[in-house]
Parts: sequence; structure tokens; C-alpha cells
Amino acid sequence: MSEPHGPAAPRLARELERAHSLELGPEDEWRDLLVTGADLTGAQAEDASIFGCHFQATRLTAADLTGLSVTDAIFEDGDLSAAHLSHSSLLRTEFRSCLMPEVVLSDARLRRVRFHRCRLDGANFRFASLEGVRLTECSLIGADLTEASADGLVLEDCNLSGVILTKARLGTVVLTGCELDRIKGASALAGARVDRTAAIPLGLALMADLGIHFTDDQGADLPEGDHH
Repeated sequence: MSEPHGPAAPRLARELERAHSLELGPEDEWRDLLVTGADLTGAQAEDASIFGCHFQATRLTAADLTGLSVTDAIFEDGDLSAAHLSHSSLLRTEFRSCLMPEVVLSDARLRRVRFHRCRLDGANFRFASLEGVRLTECSLIGADLTEASADGLVLEDCNLSGVILTKARLGTVVLTGCELDRIKGASALAGARVDRTAAIPLGLALMADLGIHFTDDQGADLPEGDHH
């Protein structure tokens, strides 16, 4: 995979039209809209398209957004908990301070996307493609990136405890100031650039991948976490 560019600011029009209709349905197209305080919980909007829109404090909880196409958009202070965005395409998109636990982004393609101060605990990125994606101050506890592919991925000050990287194909990855306890499939991070604080948790994760266990003086396995 060629070296991608990093995240890019969404290209929004100087003046956006306030959305009057707050219904998003299958194959709908929203363009150059400002959407504020909308409640789209449970919306059925498969294969919808969003271009140049700014969403503020909008609820998309458990919405079915399968096949969504997003280009040049901002989601700010929103709730996308358990939203389904599998097979979606996101380009030059920012998520700022959004609640996104259990969001489904499996088989999605994310290009030049940024997540800032988002909660992505338990997020499903299985088989997703992430190119030039940056996550800062996010929580991804237990997120699943099984067989995901990534290049130009940057994670800063994120909680990655329990993240699953089994069979992930990761190119250029930079980890700075991240919590890395109990990562599964840590060998997928081969070649990653990490800071010194990652040495112990990554070392333990790699040992777990290799089936290496600590023992006491009598050869008995120590309980997990008791490695002093």
C-alpha cells in the first residue's frame, strides 16, 4: 500500500443551509447542510450520501447507515452508539467528541479521517481499510480490528486496552502516549513506531501471543497480572 496522506480538514462551504427536514432515508443525499440537535435514533438510511455537512449534537444511535458515503463532513458532540456503518466510505471526515461505543465500521473504507476525543469502546473495525487516519485522546477499549488493513495510522493519547489486532495488516503506524494493556494479536504492530512507555505492555502482549507464561520459583504459573 502506498504512503497515504494524513487527515485533511473537511472542505465545507462558507455558509451551510440549515436542515429543515430531519428525516434521513435509504439512498437520500444530503449536501451542504448544517444539522443541529437532530434525533435520528434508529434511522433506516442504507446507501445514503452526505457531502459537505456539519452535524452538531445529532443523535444517530443504532441507526442503520450501511453503505453510507460521506465526503467532507464534521460530526461534533454527536451520539453514534451502536450505529451500523458497515461497507461505508468516509473521506475527509472528522468526528469530534462523539459517543461511538459499539459502532460498526466493518468492511468500511476510511480515508483521511480524524477522531478526536471520541469514545469508541467495543467498536467493530473488522476487515476495514484505514488510510491516513488519526485518533487523538480517544477510548478504544476492546475495539476489534481483526483482519483490518491500515497505513498512515496515528494514535495519540488513546486507550487501546484489550484491542484485538488478530491478522490485521498494518503498514506505517505511530503510537504515542497510548494505553496498551492486554492487546490481542500484538504481533500485527511489527514495524510500528512507539514511545518508551509502550515497552512493558507491548512486551507482555507479545509474550501472551507466543504462549509464554511467568512462573513462580516452583514452576507454577502466576495469576495473570501478578508478574512482579
